[in-house]
Amino acid sequence: MKNYILLLLSVLLFACGGNETETKTDFSNITFTMDTVIVDPGEEIINLRGGLWSSTINSDNSKLYRWDYQDFTLDIIDLDELVLERKVPFDKEGPNGVGSNVNWMGLPDDNEILLANFQGMGIFDLNGNKLSDLKLEKDKFEGDSLLEGEIFQRKSFPVAGGSVVYGLLVNPWMTPKGSLSKVDFESKTIKRRNRKLKQIKLNSFIRPELISYVEYYGLEPNDWIFFSLRDPSRPLDRVRAWSVLKDASMRAGIAKFGTHSMRKT
Repeated sequence: MKNYILLLLSVLLFACGGNETETKTDFSNITFTMDTVIVDPGEEIINLRGGLWSSTINSDNSKLYRWDYQDFTLDIIDLDELVLERKVPFDKEGPNGVGSNVNWMGLPDDNEILLANFQGMGIFDLNGNKLSDLKLEKDKFEGDSLLEGEIFQRKSFPVAGGSVVYGLLVNPWMTPKGSLSKVDFESKTIKRRNRKLKQIKLNSFIRPELISYVEYYGLEPNDWIFFSLRDPSRPLDRVRAWSVLKDASMRAGIAKFGTHSMRKT
């Protein structure tokens, strides 16, 4: 039930136009229930080592789909009869390859399943056959920009047969923060919500210096201004930033100077 509530809220956010008024939603009446059940696996084994980390439930809550990390299978459990209906084997590589792992899954409909990992996403039938690839490739989508390395976070929602996905787009290697997004893989469009650009006024001294800096390094709009010299796709880490500022302050004869000192000017 929680997943469907979140999906409804996501759809409403993107369906509403404009941002002239702000409304608050009362979630005090939402209730959650939890059941402990015993499932008959028959002659198979249900490996619960991964718990329900990668799992989903169909539209009428009659079937649970969970990923078995060790056997690389999809366990389909009948929640009405409380029996393991079947284990569907999947390939790691090849034309029907899933990839090295499955981080999250979703059901576009009751006959297909979306399996996702850090390498990408794919739509499969319930026999392990890949029907299509859903690739997030930079510069191949219109609308809001796709940043380097962004993927959909867990508990995203595929709809429209899997051609549209709602969820958090995030680069897990660079920042834990993401933006609620709608990606249409057929029309190749991306729409983000609550992604506000912060404007900072620059004085007449720093502006030409910053322009020269950007031109010198050939920085693009989505590049880091202060980037790692070892890997320009990553930002300068806080330890190195502190070291640079400390060295500059010592040469300027300023004592007791650190990264937070810049906020006091």
